[in-house]
Amino acid sequence: MFIVWGTKRVERKQGTVADLCPICREIRSFQLVRVGLASHVYYLSFGEGKLTGYIIRCDACGVILNVDPARYASIAKDSYSGVEVLVRDTFPNLREVCAERLKFEEQIRRTPRSFSPAERNHFLMEPFNLLNPLVEQRFANSTQMDRKSGLGCIGTLLVGGGLFFGSLAFQGPTQKEKVSVNGFVIFMPAASLLQVCHDHPNQANASDAHANP
Repeated sequence: MFIVWGTKRVERKQGTVADLCPICREIRSFQLVRVGLASHVYYLSFGEGKLTGYIIRCDACGVILNVDPARYASIAKDSYSGVEVLVRDTFPNLREVCAERLKFEEQIRRTPRSFSPAERNHFLMEPFNLLNPLVEQRFANSTQMDRKSGLGCIGTLLVGGGLFFGSLAFQGPTQKEKVSVNGFVIFMPAASLLQVCHDHPNQANASDAHANP
């Protein structure tokens, strides 16, 4: 029997903003997310944790980018009628801030042969570099215990401990050795069942990671 504790990454959605997606190469809507580091027991944490930064996640392709929330004039909390409305409300000077990149994207569409081999290579590698954190996060999530498994661990400890100490309370002193053996026999199958339940979600997450890199 062991106890798992430490710190874990905690994400909290703050709202929606507009920005330029380097993967879609278009202005898109993004989810603004607060990233914190919180203490946990069996991967169950409470609160937002200590702030480590903010990210935005593209609603279209899912790419994750680090960001400073001060970049945006406001954060949309409710539904919006279109990207242009979101630009107006959350990032009104987006086209001025991203003018160089927007000009670059237009040049790629119109005259792709005007770029040198080195520039083409840099452009081709950019999506791979940007998607690396997303792939690493998916791989990490596939090898960690999830919230349901954490609750299962705590439940197993409580039930196993209750059965064991309950047996001690209702048995005489001369039978305590027998009770200890019975408690071990009861607790071990429960722990084995928990391990099986824990392995199945991880396998599912791993399969999903391979299917959706």
